[in-house]
Amino acid sequence: VQEGDVVLDIGASIGPFLYSIKDNNPSKVIAVEPISAYHKTLNKNAKGLPLKLYKNAIGDNDNHEFELEWSCHKENVKSITFNTILKENNLEYIDYLKTDCEGGEYHIFTEEHIKYLKNNVGYIVGEFHLNTKEMTNSFRKVYELLKKENFKFKVDTVTGDDITQILEDNLEEQLI
Repeated sequence: VQEGDVVLDIGASIGPFLYSIKDNNPSKVIAVEPISAYHKTLNKNAKGLPLKLYKNAIGDNDNHEFELEWSCHKENVKSITFNTILKENNLEYIDYLKTDCEGGEYHIFTEEHIKYLKNNVGYIVGEFHLNTKEMTNSFRKVYELLKKENFKFKVDTVTGDDITQILEDNLEEQLI
């Protein structure tokens, strides 16, 4: 993140990423975090940033209400779409997009949004979750979509090992 950047943090949690970029002086920061128990600490960690916080979960539809359980927190939340966030904030360009939204990333990295991500986002870092067979299948689709659209990317394991070439050589075997 550089001075003047527009930053979108989807899955902000208590704000560790936002805290780490405070000295970089971004011009606009939009964060999405559905767990209300995290908001007080998130706001404290983001103090001084030009922050707009969405208290939603990323999804395919706006205002879909559902029960979300994470760690020891359980509450009803509403969804918001990637497109709504873009429109409400006039985001013609995002310098830095960070995603860590426990499966919600699969609502962002889609055919619908891929051209925007390719042409209007400078840098993307994200965590892709493979907790379920459905998520693993979704990751396959995202991986193939990124390749098809000629994204320059790499894939690391949770321990930091670069497995991009291993996936390139045999995606199916690695994700069984």
